[in-house]
Amino acid sequence: MAEDELAEAQEFCEALSKMAEDMVVPAVQALTRWWNVFASITESGDAKRYDGLHDKYGIRARQHELLIAITMLSRDVHGMLDALEVIDPALYKHAGGVSHQERKDWMRKMRARSVGPSGAEKASSDR
Repeated sequence: MAEDELAEAQEFCEALSKMAEDMVVPAVQALTRWWNVFASITESGDAKRYDGLHDKYGIRARQHELLIAITMLSRDVHGMLDALEVIDPALYKHAGGVSHQERKDWMRKMRARSVGPSGAEKASSDR
């Protein structure tokens, strides 16, 4: 009986690992691409030059919309990564897995960057 349960558990873990490989790795890659786009908008001279009502190019609005989309995708990806860390540690590392605290710190840093100097206080109050 124990051998049957062990075989079933192993089969289940292999199926989860395959599903994670099919879903998590592409999701992490997509998230990375979106963060790179967001970072380039945030760090560009245009984002610094135009602010508030004077933002005739809509850069602030695009930043905000993109940050919301990235945040939503991040939550899904982070949830998948947390599960993957338990299911298949080797695949987790391949998917770009970092510790939960590292991801949290990185998100806080990016959020503070996107809002500007006054955003640092807001980001720290979110803790």
